[in-house]
Amino acid sequence: KMKLLAHIASGKYQGAKLFSSEMSLEGDGVEVKFTTMEWNGEFDNVEAYAVNAESREFAIASEIHDRWVRRILLPAVASGIGQTGQLYRDANSQVILTNGGNEYRTTGNPSGKAIAGTIAGGIAEQTGKVMAEDASKLPVKQVKVNKGKVIGIQFIKAVTDADKVTR
Repeated sequence: KMKLLAHIASGKYQGAKLFSSEMSLEGDGVEVKFTTMEWNGEFDNVEAYAVNAESREFAIASEIHDRWVRRILLPAVASGIGQTGQLYRDANSQVILTNGGNEYRTTGNPSGKAIAGTIAGGIAEQTGKVMAEDASKLPVKQVKVNKGKVIGIQFIKAVTDADKVTR
């Protein structure tokens, strides 16, 4: 599946369109490998990469998001609220230890606050688990490349007549 990603604005291949189906997160950007070029109505197989116009690094980006709020902070807050619910649940109970080392737990009649706190805590605890599981499936970083961003193109090998694609 080819995607149009770049137009060459100047130089020997001015007006050419570069296509890529190979993109991956690399460092603080996206590495884009171009495999096809359309120029003057003809197609060529190419080996070229998008590069940062200033640094010439093989990773481009307009915005980088580390997702730490969604991956770490929100699940931690939900988990903390869940722990608070457990405090409400345990506030209405007593633990009795005997000389023989046996443990007994007794509970009294729960108050409305204890019930509400336990329910809210259970919801928050489950929410925290789901959020943490969902967040573990996300890439650590999200990189956006804005439409119209100026990039460089680094050709790895020369484009020759042998690279022509017949359609």
